[in-house]
Amino acid sequence: MNLPLNPKSHFTLGLLFACVVLTFAFAMRSEAQTFNYLSEFNGTNGKWPWGSLVQATDGNFYGTSIIGNASNHQIFRVTPAGEISTVYEFCLKNGCPDGFYPWTPILATDGNLYGATDEGGDNTNDGTVYKLTLQGKLTTLHSFTCVTVFCNEGSFPTGLIQASDGNFYGTTTWGGANGNGTLFRIDTAGNFTVLYTFCSQTNCTDGGVNVFPPMQGRDGNLYGTTNGGGTQGGGVLYQITLAGAYKVLYNFCYDGPNCRNNAYPTRLVEDVDGNLFGSTAWAGSYNSEASLNSRPTIALSCCTNLSMEVTRTLLLGSSSPATTTFTESRRRTMTLPAPSANPAFIR
Repeated sequence: MNLPLNPKSHFTLGLLFACVVLTFAFAMRSEAQTFNYLSEFNGTNGKWPWGSLVQATDGNFYGTSIIGNASNHQIFRVTPAGEISTVYEFCLKNGCPDGFYPWTPILATDGNLYGATDEGGDNTNDGTVYKLTLQGKLTTLHSFTCVTVFCNEGSFPTGLIQASDGNFYGTTTWGGANGNGTLFRIDTAGNFTVLYTFCSQTNCTDGGVNVFPPMQGRDGNLYGTTNGGGTQGGGVLYQITLAGAYKVLYNFCYDGPNCRNNAYPTRLVEDVDGNLFGSTAWAGSYNSEASLNSRPTIALSCCTNLSMEVTRTLLLGSSSPATTTFTESRRRTMTLPAPSANPAFIR
């Protein structure tokens, strides 16, 4: 089983990004780009935001952060004038049946917010999918249940997207029949279906262990990445139809003298021409262009003709491999080669 970065490490990166977003309002103009101070957290209204923001139909922005001395988590609202308030606070009940560690919600076509929590829930603390009105009423649509690592529906969901069919799609980091995660569909009523189980092929050549939800392309298919598996051990870029037909489009390589595309691919975006772009979080120790104690950034273009091309490369990787072990929550201990000093990998 190929195990990647701790998914919680992305909270650190998201936290930094969200702080910038809330501190500055970014205005795009034809003649200039300006940053304006908007607001700040003071501990009472929240602290340590992570992820991005989503603008709802009321014109306000919504995101996630820590709240209170108990270090619970909240969905907060910030107005265009900079006023921050709590919309919903998680885990006020014993056992956190409503979830814990929420990912940034999305705005659905019905005007409500939908999202996933990485932990908590009614059953085995494996996460939830929820609906949240703009007035703060939360409904848990699904609680993930994983008594063992090998559970059919998966555990630790990574977030949601809403596809053109009106349903929500997401991935889980672990769980599934093979222990390497699932891709699921859920509707607004909470009807839950596993669309694909990762590591279904021999030696996990179809990929495994997800850190991000997929995105929907202009062709209607879903595209995403895994942080493990594939024919070269560095993860895969995959395509899956809304009906569940799955195929690998590209294999990332973990290490080796000919490894130019690197490993641990991140979230994807699509341009107007239907090309996909993303980055990787590991440069590989054999790359002669790598430098010590930094991270790689690689823009990848693919999928117009179902082929991959490295279009721009800034290699800032480690010149020598090391072994780092991360432990986060139960059943989440993973050992992987990584740069010898990389604080972004540690939450």
